[in-house]
Amino acid sequence: MKVIKEPIIKENVDELAEKVFHECINILGGLKKLMEYRNLT
Repeated sequence: MKVIKEPIIKENVDELAEKVFHECINILGGLKKLMEYRNLT
């Protein structure tokens, strides 16, 4: 079995999570569109 000594992901996990969050907002149409969806529920 191979022993992993350093993390596989070289990028900061917080930065990666922030990128995913921003991309999700963009896919939904932006913050304004997201607020419109909130008012529909």
